[in-house]
Amino acid sequence: MTENILLPHCQRVADALSRGKVVPFLGAGANLCSRPPGFAWSPTHGGFLPSGAELAHHLAVRFRYPGVRPCTVVNCPMQRPELDLARVAQYGETTGDATDLYEYLREIFLPKCPPTVVHDFLASLPSLLRHSPTHVRNQLVVTTNYDGLVEEAFARAGQAIDLVFYDAEGGHKGKFWHQLPEGRIVPIEKPNEYGYPFFDDRPVVLKIHGTVDRKEADRDSYVITEDHYIEYLAQVDMTNVIPAPLLARWRNSKLLFLGYSLRDWNLRVILRRLHRSRRLPIHSWAVLLDPESDEEQFWSRNNVEILNSPLADFIGGLIAELQGRQLNG
Repeated sequence: MTENILLPHCQRVADALSRGKVVPFLGAGANLCSRPPGFAWSPTHGGFLPSGAELAHHLAVRFRYPGVRPCTVVNCPMQRPELDLARVAQYGETTGDATDLYEYLREIFLPKCPPTVVHDFLASLPSLLRHSPTHVRNQLVVTTNYDGLVEEAFARAGQAIDLVFYDAEGGHKGKFWHQLPEGRIVPIEKPNEYGYPFFDDRPVVLKIHGTVDRKEADRDSYVITEDHYIEYLAQVDMTNVIPAPLLARWRNSKLLFLGYSLRDWNLRVILRRLHRSRRLPIHSWAVLLDPESDEEQFWSRNNVEILNSPLADFIGGLIAELQGRQLNG
């Protein structure tokens, strides 16, 4: 997508952002847009997080998944792109145990990596929208990623947030926690009665598939295995677990999908949830470079317009559009 073709898309998204009608929705691909060309991820080569395929291969090696061997070169012939992360994680939990899986995931997601241009853009929104009403400036950002890059970007920007994250295990299983800016963590037992004033003073980051906790490993939570997704889809009713202000923002907004592909289990689960929770369809967008015809059909069926562009280019165009509006008053 050239700059001229990209411009009207950025204008439409900026219009909706300026009215508080967009919820950015981050997938694993959002972590890749700042990686240099030809970068070969490995657990010992720090600085960036893995793609879904790289994480699947790494876990397959750790759990001795049949037919998979170690590899650390770009486009490795031994790396199997058809590996499904949920299936590999399920294999690891079945042949080993959940503790092993959680330890391996913590090794990957605990080390600090620099936020990408996507995360920095989200953290800049309160400033870019500073002439808008408070409830517009204080965005809801939703992510299915476990890492802390969104939180890190907001911290680097000096912007406090409310963090709400899902618990996939333990006594609070199937519910959400609320981490306040000072670090205190509160269980959300009755979301419809949870009277916290979300969006009044700061943005909200909603991590619907769990998170790595930098301070306590026991609070790590990951929706990642096939059983996790089946349980999540069958048992987690968003209307009963997400606080009403967050759910209302989710339901009444256009979604901006950043970093998703058709291979993502979590995407299919998310879209199923959206269809259940919305009374009327709402037009949304997905930034995706050179989609296949089946991808175009899939997104179209779900009322999502594809913006055919490298993710970093689209974010750059959107920032330029919002900055231009500030200069022009």
